[in-house]
Amino acid sequence: GGAPALALIRDAAQLGAPLLGTSPTALETIANRATVWQRIRALGIPQPAAALAESAEEVQRRALEIGFPLLVQPAVGVGPAQRILDAAMLHDDLAARQVSPQRPLFVEHFLEYAIEAQAEVICDGHTALVAAVMEHIELAGVHAGDSAWVLPPYSIAPRHVETICEHARKVALHLDIKGSLNLRFAIYRDTVYLLDASSAVCRNLALITKTTSVAAAELTTRVLLGERLEIKPAPVRNLPYFAVRAAVFP
Repeated sequence: GGAPALALIRDAAQLGAPLLGTSPTALETIANRATVWQRIRALGIPQPAAALAESAEEVQRRALEIGFPLLVQPAVGVGPAQRILDAAMLHDDLAARQVSPQRPLFVEHFLEYAIEAQAEVICDGHTALVAAVMEHIELAGVHAGDSAWVLPPYSIAPRHVETICEHARKVALHLDIKGSLNLRFAIYRDTVYLLDASSAVCRNLALITKTTSVAAAELTTRVLLGERLEIKPAPVRNLPYFAVRAAVFP
């Protein structure tokens, strides 16, 4: 259910294979960071300042407009996301990249010292259910696969958790999700910002199920098979304990 699986969908659709869940068209939209940024901006949800750049010169121009520090990554699909602190670092990064209209970059303001959180949403196209909101123990900028998470959030204000849930439901319905959607948020200067949307299966479905008793994988599968959501889980912040996920490195 990660990026390699998503890459197979285009070929499967062209072969006429019956596909369950979110449509290939919607998945293509989600894979394009610039398109998603514009769609979410139309919803009025705060996001870091960002721009699409189709040449190295445009990247440098956009960087001056947005301001350092920056996060620079491919606009479409997966690829290295580099945190850029100044103009010299940007010059070195661009020297190692190929930037063109066929390979544009997405240049985004990096919210330094922000608290990061993730929301896992299950959506049937009519109802969006937030299965869990997880807080990163490290500050924003650590890859989700390398970070430590805690569920429920331990330092985020309840009103911000509610805002995250509201934004998550709104985005899942707006992007026409039928299945799961993972959203990354940042709390910065008392404002909730949406950082990223991913249709890849969340790596923490097992943790969510064990911690909240919401059978996230089963519910997602039922939605893929055409069933409607009927369960309403309790708010995650009301759990009487905390569950922590820590990365294990070789």
